[in-house]
Amino acid sequence: MADKNKDESVNVKKVVMDELLLMKLMDGALEGGYNRWHYEVLPNGTGPSK
Repeated sequence: MADKNKDESVNVKKVVMDELLLMKLMDGALEGGYNRWHYEVLPNGTGPSK
């Protein structure tokens, strides 16, 4: 029984680490897109009209 719990703990840890890595990658991608929009689109006056 202890080995099963240990295996499940390792599996849960891997899933959580994978999720954190994905979140970090998504955060970086979204931040990069925002920075491009903010510094390239806004100063040129070509942003969306209201």
